[in-house]
Amino acid sequence: IRMKKFRIRRACVADIPQLMELDRTVWADITEDEFLWTADQFAHQLEVAGEYYFVAEIASSTSLCGYVTAIPMTIPVGELSSRMGTWEEMSSGGNYDRLDSNGNCLYGVSLAVHPWYRQMGVADRLIEKEFSLAVSNGFEYGFLGGRLPGMAAYLDEHPDASPEGYFKLRRPDGKAFDPELRLYERDFEVIRLIPDYFPDPDSMDYGVLLLWRNPMPRWLPDGLNGLMFKLMLGAFGLYTKLRS
Repeated sequence: IRMKKFRIRRACVADIPQLMELDRTVWADITEDEFLWTADQFAHQLEVAGEYYFVAEIASSTSLCGYVTAIPMTIPVGELSSRMGTWEEMSSGGNYDRLDSNGNCLYGVSLAVHPWYRQMGVADRLIEKEFSLAVSNGFEYGFLGGRLPGMAAYLDEHPDASPEGYFKLRRPDGKAFDPELRLYERDFEVIRLIPDYFPDPDSMDYGVLLLWRNPMPRWLPDGLNGLMFKLMLGAFGLYTKLRS
C-alpha cells in the first residue's frame, strides 16, 4: 500500500454508511455483531456528541480510513479507577446516556482505523484532534479502555501465567511486553486492568484503563493558554511525524 495523504474533519450524517462499513471491517472479526453500531445509533451519536466525532478521509477521494468518537462525562479523577466500568456501561451500548455536556473529562468511546491504513499516523492524528478539543474545552483529563491483543496467545503458551501477570510483564528493556500496551505508554498513564471490558477473545475480554491529563492549567489567562496550546500541538505534531 502506498502512503496516502488524509485529512481529519468532523463527521457528518452523510458519513454513516461508510462509518458502518468501517466499523464492520475493523471490529467484526474481533467481537460480536451486537456490538457493531446501527445507522440509528450512529445518527444519535452525531446528534448528541457530533463535536467530538472525527473522521480521517483520504485526501484524493471521499473514502474514510478511520474515525474516533468521545463523550464528556463527570468523574473526579481520584474516583476514575473505582468508577470505570465495562465499555457497555460507560458508553450505554453506544447510546451515550452518560454524556454530560458540563463534564470535567472526556471518555474515548471508540477509535477505528482501516487495516490498510494502519502505521500511517491516522490514529495519532485522530487522537491529537480529541486532545486538542479536550484542551480548548478545559477538560481536566481524558480516559479510555485499551486492548491487550497478545494476552490470549501468551496465556495459551504459558498456562501458569495469569491476566494480571501478563499485564505487568516487561521486556528486558523495561517496556511492556504487549505491543499495544507499549504504544499506550507513550501518551497515557496505564492505571489498571478492566475485567470483562469488551468482548475481545485476543484480549480475553480484558481492557486496560488509560489516563491522559490535560497539560494546560485552567487558571492560565486565555491568551497565554492559547499560545502554549499552539506550541504544545506543534511539538506533538513533530512527535507524531517521527513515530508514524
